[in-house]
Amino acid sequence: MKSSQHGAATLIFSIVVLLLVTFVTLSTSTSIISELKIGNNDYRSKQAFEAAEAGIAEIFRLFAEGKRPAVAGGMFGTISSPLNSDTLTFTNSLGQIFTANLSVDGDFNLTSVGFSDDLSATKTITIRAALPTAINNLPENPLTARGAVNIGGAANIYNSEGASTIWAGGDVAAGVGRTYIANPSTSGRSVTHSSPAVVPVPDANGVGGVSNCSGQTCTLLPYPQCLEYSLTCELTKASDGENGVDVISNDSALAELSKDEVFINYTGEPPSQFRNQTANVISSYSNFNDFYTNNPDDSVQRIIWFDGDSSSSGGPTFGCSIDMSGNDGGTQYTEALTRCELGGGTLNPVMIVVDGDLTVAGNLYIFGALIVLGDLKGSGSVDVTGALVVTGSAAESGSKDIRFSSRALQLINENAVTPYAASGGWSDF
Repeated sequence: MKSSQHGAATLIFSIVVLLLVTFVTLSTSTSIISELKIGNNDYRSKQAFEAAEAGIAEIFRLFAEGKRPAVAGGMFGTISSPLNSDTLTFTNSLGQIFTANLSVDGDFNLTSVGFSDDLSATKTITIRAALPTAINNLPENPLTARGAVNIGGAANIYNSEGASTIWAGGDVAAGVGRTYIANPSTSGRSVTHSSPAVVPVPDANGVGGVSNCSGQTCTLLPYPQCLEYSLTCELTKASDGENGVDVISNDSALAELSKDEVFINYTGEPPSQFRNQTANVISSYSNFNDFYTNNPDDSVQRIIWFDGDSSSSGGPTFGCSIDMSGNDGGTQYTEALTRCELGGGTLNPVMIVVDGDLTVAGNLYIFGALIVLGDLKGSGSVDVTGALVVTGSAAESGSKDIRFSSRALQLINENAVTPYAASGGWSDF
């Protein structure tokens, strides 16, 4: 009897031990499985986060290439290759494939949704980008010179947005050329453009609106509303053979400024700071044509800085998707579009800063802003649609066609600058 009880106790004890071992084993297995799941989830989560980060980096790389979001109403002008959404796929060193869905809205809110290699985990990063301001204070004249202006040759200077053409701190030689200002007699004119063209027209209240005049007839704004839009008012001759009231010369307030102060007046930054922080292309060439030949993609939609005295020869075109050629002989552009657009090109203005003198030979075409921190000289032909600012003297003997365009200048601030991550604009979840 005692032996039987002893055997039963042993059996019960063995069962209890077996149950305990089983429980411990199951518990350990569960714990191990949980740890593996946690580790795997963490690994996949990191993969997704890295993919999302790579997506944000890709957006900024595309920004550096000049891509911008296309927005209804043309906030960023004509975007030939808009960036609103994209999908990024890449492979790491282990051969794992990751994906990120990218999106950018018109307010520069960036979103990147990253996925792990097995798509089981996702991470979303949102960031607010901001645009630096290249031109803080838009010029109001086609030609500004801190020193004297003595331009020989055939010069035509136009301002369809105001009543002044030349502002100089020094003397402006009589008979510098022909100047034109907005004509107060401008009435509403009908225009038709063959290619897509957003031009200013009266809205329902008779105030300025915009309309796509591609293949249809549009009526432009009359004076004075046309003053608010580039190349829209008709022109009237203000100077021819002698300087008219549109020419401001010997302005001591301008002459007494240093070249740095003139530059700061327009950009809000000293030249050295602008070069290091705002300019997105530092030219390794001193000749414009060499730069244009070797960097065609950087000849549009960029802030370009030339160190030291520079020159231009040949016939480079900056700020337009097609090349200009020849002299247009004083053509008056008053149908709201630039010579670039009327020729079938896309307007992508540039801002070029020369930290020294600029000597021009041949033809030079610029859509945007040209700022020379020195003297402008030479015998070439200069064609600028936007504004020309010289902190020294402008004594160039070739032909000139300088057309003021606030639109071209504004597009520099919207398209030519490189967006950066705004402070406090990052979040991930």
